[in-house]
Amino acid sequence: MGDLAAQGKIGKRVALPYVDAEFALDFVKPLRPARQAAGFEIVYDQGYPMEVSDMQSIVTEIIRLNPDAIIGINYPNDTTLYVPPMKVLGFDPPLFFLANETNYYFFYGTYADDTEGVMGLGDIDVRNQQIVDFSKRFAAFNGTEADRWGGHVYYVVGQVIQQAFERVGKIDRKAIGDEILKGTFDTIMGQVKLTGNAFLGNWLIGQWQRQSDGKLEYVAIMPRDRASAEPLVPKPKWKS
Repeated sequence: MGDLAAQGKIGKRVALPYVDAEFALDFVKPLRPARQAAGFEIVYDQGYPMEVSDMQSIVTEIIRLNPDAIIGINYPNDTTLYVPPMKVLGFDPPLFFLANETNYYFFYGTYADDTEGVMGLGDIDVRNQQIVDFSKRFAAFNGTEADRWGGHVYYVVGQVIQQAFERVGKIDRKAIGDEILKGTFDTIMGQVKLTGNAFLGNWLIGQWQRQSDGKLEYVAIMPRDRASAEPLVPKPKWKS
């Protein structure tokens, strides 16, 4: 966001709505001071209950404060509730981020062309033909599109376990676990090696962007050193 502000693509007024749930609260806690330290003014900073069924009043208050960016830390059930009142009230923030569900094709299936420019967690690298092929195979087999945050990662987990088992050559949980911890594995995401019992090579933030074939895809825009596309900011206007 700092780069986008420095380029004049967004201002520094940020709305930070979030659901009152552990995931969101843990996310917001470091996010709030990080945005402030980067020179952003948080003009809206409020939670709402998990069982929310209508975001009209929340969106109306956010619009009144006229933020340059909305960073919604939410769960799938409330993600879809943001868009209708924003469209009805004609509010198009230059940067619109919704943490969860943006990465699901359900979100695209619900809002179609209006998903263009919306950001969220997770993504895929459209330059990686193995991931593109995996997505096609998944859709053909299941009749629905893979989750663009976790779908390919779950497949990679299976590839890692399979290779670790093949190297150990027997059912030995400790030996397989040790191999996973120390080994390097060839996967559809490239080589995978754990660092401190975690994989740090995944992409973090995606955005629905139009591709050369005219279709929208949820592409990797962060981290910048592994991104497959530049952030599309400001977000295109609502189409309907």
